[in-house]
Amino acid sequence: MYKLTTIPFNYFLQTRLKSKFQKISWIFVYFIPNIFLYMHVTNFELSVNNIVIMIVGITLINYIYENGYIQNDIVLTQTEKEPNLRVSGKQLDDIRRKTKQIFFLRFFVLVLLLFSVLILTNNKQIFFTYLLISIFLQSLYLIYNNIRNIWNLYLIVPLSYLRFYGFIIPFVSSQNLNEFVLMTILLYPLLKFLEFTKQPRYNFPKLSKVIGTTDRFRVIYYFIVLVITLFCFYILNSSIEYTVVAIYYLLFRVTTFVAINNNKTIKEEMLNNTKSVYRE
Repeated sequence: MYKLTTIPFNYFLQTRLKSKFQKISWIFVYFIPNIFLYMHVTNFELSVNNIVIMIVGITLINYIYENGYIQNDIVLTQTEKEPNLRVSGKQLDDIRRKTKQIFFLRFFVLVLLLFSVLILTNNKQIFFTYLLISIFLQSLYLIYNNIRNIWNLYLIVPLSYLRFYGFIIPFVSSQNLNEFVLMTILLYPLLKFLEFTKQPRYNFPKLSKVIGTTDRFRVIYYFIVLVITLFCFYILNSSIEYTVVAIYYLLFRVTTFVAINNNKTIKEEMLNNTKSVYRE
């Protein structure tokens, strides 16, 4: 019980990424491009200290995000008529009985991670930026979990944005912040928002039909993003790193599209572990 709910990333891996293909995909979607962007922002400093700071930052942000998963799966499902149970049986009962203790332990871990940032960076501004991002992310997820309306869709953008780039923002200079935010919104959060419109509860039937199968749409989306980043690079003098990430995502999405449509095992894994609406 405590192993599932307190070890960083474990709850996410066990309840959201159930297939090998999904786990491998998450490495390519989340870690590789975001580590590249972090290294870009920190001038590709390959020191042990900088890498440890990055690991602590990624762990901190995702640990807070997991709080939202646990609250939704364990606490809120008690009041739902037809809950989507990602944890069940005795394990669910045990976690519900120990919810307060679990969140106390998680809070303690978060405090340790935050103060690790302060010690490693020796920079109060970076520490307070991390603190504000952490509070904002937790607050957003509390709101997200306690409403059931169209605002759940709109909150996807800031939630996914902070999850992906919250550990990078403290190191972005003020003069580059606007560019960073605008370009990185294109790289992932906007795509996530558009994909979520396919869910019937949000009532976007026309847009959902235009998007079609998400695997194909992702290829088209990243081709468009690549064109935009190239335009920004050549005309607006933006950083080339955003174009590099766009190319990376495009190649990855083309590869996964081909793999899903030509490999029976991967296709079955995707059908069994993702909502059918995304495959229509």
